[in-house]
Amino acid sequence: MTSYRNHRLPLFAGLALVMMGVEWWVTRSAALARGGAVPVAVAVDLVIVLPGAFFLLVLRPAQRPLLGAAPVLALGALLAATLLGARPETKVLLRVAGGFAELAVLALLVRRVRVAAGQLRGADQEDLLLRIGALTDPMLRLLGAELATVYYAFVGPFVRRPARADEFRYTEESGAGATLFALGLMLTMEGLAVHVVLHAFHPRAAWVLAAANAYALVWLAAAAQAARLRPVALTDDRLLVRTSLLWTVDVPRVTIVALEPISGAPSGEEARGVLRAAFGVAPDLLLTLAEPVLAKGPVGIARSVRRIALYVDEPARLRSALATTAAARPVRGPVA
Repeated sequence: MTSYRNHRLPLFAGLALVMMGVEWWVTRSAALARGGAVPVAVAVDLVIVLPGAFFLLVLRPAQRPLLGAAPVLALGALLAATLLGARPETKVLLRVAGGFAELAVLALLVRRVRVAAGQLRGADQEDLLLRIGALTDPMLRLLGAELATVYYAFVGPFVRRPARADEFRYTEESGAGATLFALGLMLTMEGLAVHVVLHAFHPRAAWVLAAANAYALVWLAAAAQAARLRPVALTDDRLLVRTSLLWTVDVPRVTIVALEPISGAPSGEEARGVLRAAFGVAPDLLLTLAEPVLAKGPVGIARSVRRIALYVDEPARLRSALATTAAARPVRGPVA
């Protein structure tokens, strides 16, 4: 039973592909031209049997509501309309199925947004990306990450707040801002040149490339502001390692074994299992943990790590704060 539940989604995908292949073959055969019950059977299979199979194989074992089958119903109605066209035998059925699918998808979106809003309100995090990461819906989490990029790019420059005593910045001494500005300038100049040349041969491709370059510029601007607004933070019970829009690692202080100065990123065998959490600069500290922690990256990427190479503008102050606090384990080596 456990194996069945673990493979229920691939099982449904296989059955759905077989069903759609059969329906495609039927609609291309001579049986459809004779009309009668054949077109109705094809429509029923796609708008009733297909969503029903999704509910029985995927939703019901996971104890999820029937409303979760709305996307499958919409897909079945769209596929049925494409394969059957405007046939009189199925015209009413497809209209009813299409209208019901639209309402069901809308209701599902409203439900997901309400659940996500409740999760955002219940999150006890001040950090925008951490609040978005608390969402359980993967699609809304991905959408939230994109909205966060827009927020940091266009609202971030107007957000001003002084650094707290428990925060450690990593952009003022690293020159990361200048690096991002140089990358943006190079991307702009190269993008304009490529756009002019490509536009003469393929205007649509040129505009697609221009849109991609514009998004890259927005992301660079967001990364610069996120690096400023998301410093490394130290509290009584945790060390929050943040790297702009890239990595976020919530490290319990009791798991910290060592925080040692380094002169650059580990290489070769030493780099195995090390998360580089330095933004646009070589790391100056290596954090070693007693047990693995989860590092969260963009678009849902996650890694289990025990060593983190990071950069802060004041490494000596961070090591001193950790070494002199009873909440943390003793840190090996002298304070830099």
